Amino acid sequence: MKKVLFVIMALVITHFTAHAQIEGKVKKIEKTVLKKGDEWSGWKKGGEGLINVSYTAFSQWAEGGINTGNLVGNLALFADYRKGRWLWENDGKFGLGFTHTTADGFRKADDVIDLQSKLGYKLSEKAYWATLGTFASQFLEGETFQEDKNSIDVNPNDGVDSTLLTKTRLGISQFMAPARVTLGTGIDYKPQEFLSIYFSPLTFKGVIVMDEEIADLGIHGNEGADLDANGNRIAGTGQKFKPELGANLKIGIKRDLVKNVTLTSAADFYSNFLKNIYGENKPQNIDVIWVTNLAMKVNKFISATVEYTFKYDDEVGVPKIGANDEIYQGKGAQTKSFFGVGFSYKFGEN
Repeated sequence: MKKVLFVIMALVITHFTAHAQIEGKVKKIEKTVLKKGDEWSGWKKGGEGLINVSYTAFSQWAEGGINTGNLVGNLALFADYRKGRWLWENDGKFGLGFTHTTADGFRKADDVIDLQSKLGYKLSEKAYWATLGTFASQFLEGETFQEDKNSIDVNPNDGVDSTLLTKTRLGISQFMAPARVTLGTGIDYKPQEFLSIYFSPLTFKGVIVMDEEIADLGIHGNEGADLDANGNRIAGTGQKFKPELGANLKIGIKRDLVKNVTLTSAADFYSNFLKNIYGENKPQNIDVIWVTNLAMKVNKFISATVEYTFKYDDEVGVPKIGANDEIYQGKGAQTKSFFGVGFSYKFGEN
């Protein structure tokens, strides 16, 4: 009897020991899968903050120079939820920066609000049916000036001309002026882990210009103010909301090129099926927003960032200078380049 009890106890102990070992291996496998982002469920949240600071100072510098200081902060957040075949992805990008010179004082150097939310239902291993909504604007008022130096004769008797620096305002923006919102549904195809291709055959897009003065200018894709018999703007008649309906294609890449060097590139193409502000129907005139970012990690807290943004919208007035130095609004590409080295910190489940 004792031998039988001993054998039973040995079998029980062996069973629980083996079960514990198997359970431990399963948990290790689950952790590996979680890292790959394939089978995780529930919420996954995180983000990264980045602060870039630079300062240049001159004192009795023979070649000349202007004391300049720059401070730019960026914050990227995400919150994703997965359950069964459903996947809800939320991203937010925020940026605000200032530059200071002894001549001009403080000026805005960067200002970005970019929100995106995508709800998808898994159709196959590489494809989702997805509904996508976006919002883009800026925090603070921003202005672009053209500086002109003119010689003026302040005192006709001294025979010396003085130089007068004049500034003409070319562009202006502030919070919700402009703002752009989109809402569409389509297929989100992910052939590779680092590549996403989203196509919506029908996406609503709205251009919002809440400020009356800015809306009257008609430089952000909206219709400007009506003109009176003398060709002067009638205040308050500019279009504050411009609806569009069309097709949307988004291509996104995020991949580690080498250790601690990550390339992120997102291209957005939109074709409007409705009439534009000129009363024409030209779906072939495609709006483009393309942002490419190269992030280089020096160590846990120091990183370098190179970013290039390209925009084109034939309904947006771009500041231009004519042959006779006259200033006008015309069609053209918009570009923004940024390079910075600063402090960074990642948090959450990155």
